[in-house]
Amino acid sequence: MLDFAAETGLVVLLHNDVDLPFAKGESQPAYLSELQALFRRHSNATIIWAHMGLGRTVAPPKNYFVLVDEMLTDPELANV
Repeated sequence: MLDFAAETGLVVLLHNDVDLPFAKGESQPAYLSELQALFRRHSNATIIWAHMGLGRTVAPPKNYFVLVDEMLTDPELANV
């Protein structure tokens, strides 16, 4: 679907949590590396990451906004 969106110029709105609901601890967000890999794999697709992976039961993990800032300044993730 992401390849099709890229080929046809459609924008992808992706709803995917960055972490487990009610996660505790100091570890990296559970799904962050997979999401970043997906974004890189589909660099030709324009992706809006809805609510940046946060939600009612998914709170920002420790240093989350530093991680988001790194993603926003990463040239390989310019499609997000």
